[in-house]
Amino acid sequence: MRGGSAVTASQLVAEVSRQRDAVVLLLGDINVDLLLEIPEYPRPGGDGVASSQRIGLGGSAANSAIMLRRLGLRASMLSAIGDDRWAEVAVEALRAEGVGLEYVVRDPHEPTSLNVIGVTPDGERTMMAYRGANPRYSPADLPEEAIAACDFLHVSGYAFLQAPQSLAAARAIEVATANGVPVSLDIPVDPARREPATIRRLLRFTDLLVVGVPEARQLVGTAEPAEACRRLRDLGARTVALKVGRDGTVIASGDEWVELPGLPVRTVDTTGAGDSFCAGAIAAMLAALPLAKIGAFANLLGAAAVEKPGAGQSLPTLDELRRIECSISGDLTSRCGHA
Repeated sequence: MRGGSAVTASQLVAEVSRQRDAVVLLLGDINVDLLLEIPEYPRPGGDGVASSQRIGLGGSAANSAIMLRRLGLRASMLSAIGDDRWAEVAVEALRAEGVGLEYVVRDPHEPTSLNVIGVTPDGERTMMAYRGANPRYSPADLPEEAIAACDFLHVSGYAFLQAPQSLAAARAIEVATANGVPVSLDIPVDPARREPATIRRLLRFTDLLVVGVPEARQLVGTAEPAEACRRLRDLGARTVALKVGRDGTVIASGDEWVELPGLPVRTVDTTGAGDSFCAGAIAAMLAALPLAKIGAFANLLGAAAVEKPGAGQSLPTLDELRRIECSISGDLTSRCGHA
Protein backbone atom coordinates (compact mmCIF):
# COMPACT_ATOMS: atom_id res chain seq x y z
CA MET A 1 0.00 0.00 0.00
CA ARG A 2 1.12 3.53 -0.63
CA GLY A 3 2.06 5.52 2.42
CA GLY A 4 2.77 9.05 3.57
CA SER A 5 1.66 12.46 2.41
CA ALA A 6 3.34 14.22 -0.48
CA VAL A 7 6.80 15.44 0.51
CA THR A 8 9.33 16.95 -1.88
CA ALA A 9 13.11 17.07 -1.69
CA SER A 10 13.01 20.74 -0.67
CA GLN A 11 10.64 20.00 2.19
CA LEU A 12 12.77 17.13 3.46
CA VAL A 13 15.91 19.29 3.34
CA ALA A 14 14.09 21.98 5.32
CA GLU A 15 12.87 19.51 7.96
CA VAL A 16 16.30 17.94 8.43
CA SER A 17 18.17 21.25 8.42
CA ARG A 18 16.33 22.40 11.56
CA GLN A 19 18.53 20.07 13.61
CA ARG A 20 21.53 22.40 13.49
CA ASP A 21 22.87 22.08 17.04
CA ALA A 22 23.35 18.31 16.98
CA VAL A 23 26.92 17.05 17.40
CA VAL A 24 27.95 13.91 15.50
CA LEU A 25 31.29 12.18 16.08
CA LEU A 26 32.50 9.91 13.28
CA LEU A 27 35.07 7.17 13.81
CA GLY A 28 36.65 5.95 10.61
CA ASP A 29 39.02 6.62 7.79
CA ILE A 30 40.39 9.79 6.26
CA ASN A 31 41.80 9.13 2.80
CA VAL A 32 43.07 11.05 -0.16
CA ASP A 33 41.41 9.69 -3.29
CA LEU A 34 43.06 9.39 -6.69
CA LEU A 35 40.11 8.99 -9.04
CA LEU A 36 40.74 7.57 -12.52
CA GLU A 37 38.02 7.40 -15.15
CA ILE A 38 38.75 4.32 -17.27
CA PRO A 39 36.99 2.80 -20.30
CA GLU A 40 37.48 -0.72 -18.91
CA TYR A 41 39.69 -2.66 -16.52
CA PRO A 42 42.90 -4.02 -18.06
CA ARG A 43 43.72 -7.70 -17.87
CA PRO A 44 46.16 -8.81 -15.17
CA GLY A 45 49.61 -7.78 -16.32
CA GLY A 46 48.16 -5.43 -18.94
CA ASP A 47 48.03 -1.66 -19.26
CA GLY A 48 45.17 0.79 -19.02
CA VAL A 49 44.88 4.46 -19.91
CA ALA A 50 42.52 6.70 -17.94
CA SER A 51 40.52 9.43 -19.65
CA SER A 52 40.79 11.74 -16.62
CA GLN A 53 42.15 11.94 -13.09
CA ARG A 54 41.15 13.85 -9.96
CA ILE A 55 42.64 14.11 -6.49
CA GLY A 56 40.34 14.86 -3.57
CA LEU A 57 39.29 13.93 -0.09
CA GLY A 58 37.91 10.48 0.63
CA GLY A 59 37.31 7.96 3.36
CA SER A 60 33.89 6.66 4.29
CA ALA A 61 33.57 8.49 7.62
CA ALA A 62 35.12 11.68 6.24
CA ASN A 63 32.64 11.72 3.37
CA SER A 64 29.72 11.32 5.78
CA ALA A 65 31.14 14.11 7.95
CA ILE A 66 31.23 16.50 4.99
CA MET A 67 27.64 15.69 4.08
CA LEU A 68 26.50 16.21 7.67
CA ARG A 69 28.19 19.61 7.75
CA ARG A 70 26.45 20.58 4.52
CA LEU A 71 23.17 19.69 6.19
CA GLY A 72 24.04 22.09 9.00
CA LEU A 73 25.02 19.62 11.72
CA ARG A 74 28.27 19.73 13.68
CA ALA A 75 30.60 16.87 12.77
CA SER A 76 34.04 15.92 14.09
CA MET A 77 36.34 13.08 13.10
CA LEU A 78 37.89 10.40 15.32
CA SER A 79 40.73 9.30 13.08
CA ALA A 80 44.46 9.19 12.38
CA ILE A 81 46.46 10.68 9.53
CA GLY A 82 50.15 10.73 8.70
CA ASP A 83 52.61 13.59 8.96
CA ASP A 84 53.01 14.09 5.23
CA ARG A 85 51.88 16.04 2.18
CA TRP A 86 48.70 14.00 1.78
CA ALA A 87 47.74 14.83 5.36
CA GLU A 88 47.82 18.52 4.47
CA VAL A 89 45.56 17.87 1.47
CA ALA A 90 43.06 16.10 3.73
CA VAL A 91 43.23 18.68 6.53
CA GLU A 92 42.74 21.57 4.14
CA ALA A 93 39.70 19.92 2.55
CA LEU A 94 38.06 19.01 5.86
CA ARG A 95 38.67 22.44 7.39
CA ALA A 96 37.18 24.09 4.32
CA GLU A 97 33.99 22.09 4.95
CA GLY A 98 33.90 22.94 8.66
CA VAL A 99 34.55 19.38 9.85
CA GLY A 100 36.07 19.26 13.33
CA LEU A 101 39.63 17.90 13.52
CA GLU A 102 40.22 18.38 17.24
CA TYR A 103 40.23 14.60 17.82
CA VAL A 104 42.35 13.64 14.79
CA VAL A 105 45.83 12.36 15.66
CA ARG A 106 49.02 12.49 13.59
CA ASP A 107 51.07 9.33 13.24
CA PRO A 108 54.74 9.92 12.35
CA HIS A 109 55.33 6.29 11.33
CA GLU A 110 52.62 5.71 8.72
CA PRO A 111 51.50 7.78 5.73
CA THR A 112 48.06 9.22 5.21
CA SER A 113 45.92 6.68 3.38
CA LEU A 114 45.90 6.96 -0.41
CA ASN A 115 42.96 5.36 -2.20
CA VAL A 116 43.11 4.63 -5.95
CA ILE A 117 39.64 4.45 -7.51
CA GLY A 118 38.87 3.23 -11.01
CA VAL A 119 35.50 4.33 -12.39
CA THR A 120 34.05 2.72 -15.53
CA PRO A 121 31.53 4.38 -17.90
CA ASP A 122 28.57 2.80 -16.05
CA GLY A 123 29.60 4.72 -12.93
CA GLU A 124 30.72 1.65 -10.98
CA ARG A 125 33.88 2.10 -8.92
CA THR A 126 36.60 -0.28 -7.76
CA MET A 127 38.95 0.81 -4.99
CA MET A 128 42.43 -0.15 -3.87
CA ALA A 129 43.97 1.48 -0.82
CA TYR A 130 46.86 1.33 1.59
CA ARG A 131 45.14 2.22 4.86
CA GLY A 132 48.29 3.85 6.24
CA ALA A 133 47.71 5.73 9.49
CA ASN A 134 44.00 4.95 9.71
CA PRO A 135 44.27 1.65 11.66
CA ARG A 136 46.77 3.23 14.07
CA TYR A 137 43.95 5.09 15.84
CA SER A 138 43.79 3.50 19.29
CA PRO A 139 41.56 3.43 22.38
CA ALA A 140 44.02 5.81 24.05
CA ASP A 141 43.20 8.39 21.37
CA LEU A 142 39.47 8.37 22.10
CA PRO A 143 37.94 11.53 23.63
CA GLU A 144 35.61 9.56 25.89
CA GLU A 145 34.04 12.62 27.52
CA ALA A 146 33.20 14.06 24.10
CA ILE A 147 31.70 10.74 23.00
CA ALA A 148 29.58 10.60 26.15
CA ALA A 149 28.30 14.15 25.51
CA CYS A 150 27.66 13.99 21.74
CA ASP A 151 24.28 13.48 20.08
CA PHE A 152 25.27 10.64 17.74
CA LEU A 153 28.24 8.33 17.16
CA HIS A 154 28.83 6.98 13.67
CA VAL A 155 31.33 4.16 13.08
CA SER A 156 32.54 3.11 9.65
CA GLY A 157 32.88 -0.63 9.16
CA TYR A 158 36.41 -0.23 7.79
CA ALA A 159 37.48 0.52 11.36
CA PHE A 160 36.96 -3.16 12.23
CA LEU A 161 39.55 -4.43 9.76
CA GLN A 162 42.69 -3.85 11.83
CA ALA A 163 43.78 -3.21 15.40
CA PRO A 164 44.17 -0.94 17.26
CA GLN A 165 41.47 0.98 15.32
CA SER A 166 39.09 -1.96 15.75
CA LEU A 167 39.61 -1.80 19.53
CA ALA A 168 38.98 1.95 19.46
CA ALA A 169 35.74 1.41 17.54
CA ALA A 170 34.50 -1.17 20.04
CA ARG A 171 35.41 1.05 22.99
CA ALA A 172 33.73 4.10 21.42
CA ILE A 173 30.52 2.10 20.96
CA GLU A 174 30.74 0.94 24.58
CA VAL A 175 31.12 4.52 25.85
CA ALA A 176 28.30 5.81 23.66
CA THR A 177 25.93 3.03 24.71
CA ALA A 178 26.68 3.54 28.41
CA ASN A 179 25.73 7.20 28.05
CA GLY A 180 22.60 6.80 25.94
CA VAL A 181 24.20 8.11 22.74
CA PRO A 182 22.70 6.60 19.55
CA VAL A 183 25.15 4.58 17.43
CA SER A 184 25.18 3.93 13.69
CA LEU A 185 27.27 1.38 11.82
CA ASP A 186 27.97 1.51 8.08
CA ILE A 187 29.21 -1.90 6.96
CA PRO A 188 30.92 -2.26 3.54
CA VAL A 189 31.62 -5.54 1.77
CA ASP A 190 35.16 -6.22 2.97
CA PRO A 191 34.46 -5.81 6.71
CA ALA A 192 31.29 -7.91 6.38
CA ARG A 193 33.33 -10.67 4.71
CA ARG A 194 36.36 -10.53 7.01
CA GLU A 195 34.82 -9.67 10.40
CA PRO A 196 31.22 -10.95 10.35
CA ALA A 197 31.29 -12.30 13.92
CA THR A 198 32.55 -8.99 15.33
CA ILE A 199 29.89 -7.03 13.48
CA ARG A 200 27.08 -9.40 14.44
CA ARG A 201 28.14 -9.12 18.08
CA LEU A 202 27.92 -5.31 17.97
CA LEU A 203 24.48 -5.12 16.37
CA ARG A 204 22.74 -5.20 19.75
CA PHE A 205 24.32 -1.79 20.46
CA THR A 206 23.31 -0.36 17.09
CA ASP A 207 20.50 2.15 16.62
CA LEU A 208 21.06 2.42 12.86
CA LEU A 209 22.67 -0.22 10.65
CA VAL A 210 23.42 0.64 7.02
CA VAL A 211 24.28 -2.27 4.72
CA GLY A 212 23.98 -3.27 1.09
CA VAL A 213 22.71 -6.56 -0.29
CA PRO A 214 26.17 -8.23 -0.50
CA GLU A 215 26.93 -7.25 3.11
CA ALA A 216 23.58 -8.58 4.31
CA ARG A 217 24.31 -11.91 2.63
CA GLN A 218 27.67 -12.11 4.42
CA LEU A 219 26.17 -11.24 7.80
CA VAL A 220 22.91 -13.21 7.85
CA GLY A 221 23.03 -15.57 4.86
CA THR A 222 20.29 -14.06 2.71
CA ALA A 223 19.97 -11.26 0.16
CA GLU A 224 16.17 -11.19 0.20
CA PRO A 225 15.45 -7.70 1.60
CA ALA A 226 12.58 -8.42 3.99
CA GLU A 227 14.21 -11.55 5.43
CA ALA A 228 17.64 -9.87 5.67
CA CYS A 229 16.13 -6.96 7.61
CA ARG A 230 14.28 -9.36 9.91
CA ARG A 231 17.42 -11.36 10.68
CA LEU A 232 19.52 -8.23 11.27
CA ARG A 233 16.88 -6.87 13.63
CA ASP A 234 16.80 -10.23 15.41
CA LEU A 235 20.52 -9.74 16.07
CA GLY A 236 19.71 -6.45 17.81
CA ALA A 237 19.92 -3.66 15.22
CA ARG A 238 17.03 -1.31 16.00
CA THR A 239 16.77 0.30 12.56
CA VAL A 240 18.13 -1.36 9.41
CA ALA A 241 18.63 0.57 6.18
CA LEU A 242 19.31 -1.86 3.34
CA LYS A 243 20.69 -0.32 0.14
CA VAL A 244 19.49 -2.13 -2.97
CA GLY A 245 21.50 -0.16 -5.54
CA ARG A 246 19.48 1.17 -8.44
CA ASP A 247 16.40 -0.53 -6.97
CA GLY A 248 16.40 1.87 -4.02
CA THR A 249 16.22 1.24 -0.30
CA VAL A 250 14.46 -0.89 2.28
CA ILE A 251 14.33 0.51 5.81
CA ALA A 252 12.90 -1.40 8.76
CA SER A 253 12.37 -0.68 12.44
CA GLY A 254 10.25 -2.68 14.85
CA ASP A 255 7.22 -3.92 12.93
CA GLU A 256 7.44 -1.19 10.27
CA TRP A 257 8.98 -1.99 6.89
CA VAL A 258 9.26 0.62 4.14
CA GLU A 259 10.46 0.10 0.57
CA LEU A 260 11.57 3.07 -1.53
CA PRO A 261 12.29 2.51 -5.24
CA GLY A 262 15.45 3.96 -6.75
CA LEU A 263 15.28 7.53 -8.03
CA PRO A 264 15.76 8.15 -11.78
CA VAL A 265 19.12 9.92 -11.71
CA ARG A 266 22.03 9.76 -14.14
CA THR A 267 24.81 7.63 -12.66
CA VAL A 268 28.25 9.13 -13.23
CA ASP A 269 30.18 7.70 -10.27
CA THR A 270 28.95 5.71 -7.26
CA THR A 271 31.93 6.70 -5.06
CA GLY A 272 30.65 8.21 -1.82
CA ALA A 273 26.98 7.43 -2.49
CA GLY A 274 26.71 5.11 0.50
CA ASP A 275 28.48 7.63 2.73
CA SER A 276 26.07 10.36 1.65
CA PHE A 277 23.20 7.93 2.29
CA CYS A 278 24.45 7.37 5.85
CA ALA A 279 24.62 11.09 6.53
CA GLY A 280 21.06 11.48 5.32
CA ALA A 281 19.78 8.72 7.59
CA ILE A 282 21.65 10.08 10.62
CA ALA A 283 20.44 13.64 10.06
CA ALA A 284 16.84 12.51 9.55
CA MET A 285 16.95 10.38 12.71
CA LEU A 286 18.29 13.31 14.72
CA ALA A 287 15.44 15.42 13.36
CA ALA A 288 13.05 12.73 14.69
CA LEU A 289 11.46 12.17 11.29
CA PRO A 290 9.19 9.12 10.78
CA LEU A 291 10.72 5.99 9.27
CA ALA A 292 9.44 6.61 5.73
CA LYS A 293 11.02 10.07 5.68
CA ILE A 294 14.30 8.78 7.11
CA GLY A 295 14.47 6.28 4.26
CA ALA A 296 13.36 8.84 1.69
CA PHE A 297 15.97 11.39 2.75
CA ALA A 298 18.78 8.82 2.84
CA ASN A 299 17.66 7.56 -0.57
CA LEU A 300 17.69 11.12 -1.92
CA LEU A 301 21.22 11.83 -0.68
CA GLY A 302 22.57 8.55 -2.03
CA ALA A 303 20.99 9.19 -5.42
CA ALA A 304 22.23 12.78 -5.60
CA ALA A 305 25.81 11.67 -4.89
CA VAL A 306 26.07 9.51 -8.03
CA GLU A 307 25.42 12.39 -10.43
CA LYS A 308 28.97 13.81 -10.13
CA PRO A 309 32.42 12.19 -10.16
CA GLY A 310 34.22 11.73 -6.88
CA ALA A 311 33.27 12.01 -3.22
CA GLY A 312 34.50 14.41 -0.53
CA GLN A 313 34.18 17.93 -1.88
CA SER A 314 32.12 16.61 -4.81
CA LEU A 315 29.24 15.43 -2.62
CA PRO A 316 25.91 17.20 -3.20
CA THR A 317 25.22 20.67 -1.85
CA LEU A 318 21.87 21.73 -0.40
CA ASP A 319 21.01 23.56 -3.61
CA GLU A 320 21.73 20.41 -5.62
CA LEU A 321 19.50 18.38 -3.30
CA ARG A 322 16.67 20.85 -3.74
CA ARG A 323 17.08 20.85 -7.51
CA ILE A 324 16.98 17.07 -7.80
CA GLU A 325 13.21 17.12 -7.38
CA CYS A 326 13.03 18.80 -10.79
CA SER A 327 14.27 15.55 -12.36
CA ILE A 328 12.00 13.11 -10.51
CA SER A 329 8.27 12.64 -10.90
CA GLY A 330 5.97 12.79 -7.90
CA ASP A 331 6.89 13.11 -4.25
CA LEU A 332 9.49 11.09 -2.40
CA THR A 333 7.52 9.37 0.35
CA SER A 334 4.51 8.27 -1.69
CA ARG A 335 6.93 6.05 -3.60
CA CYS A 336 7.24 3.71 -0.62
CA GLY A 337 5.28 0.71 0.55
CA HIS A 338 4.59 -0.73 3.98
CA ALA A 339 4.31 -4.34 4.98
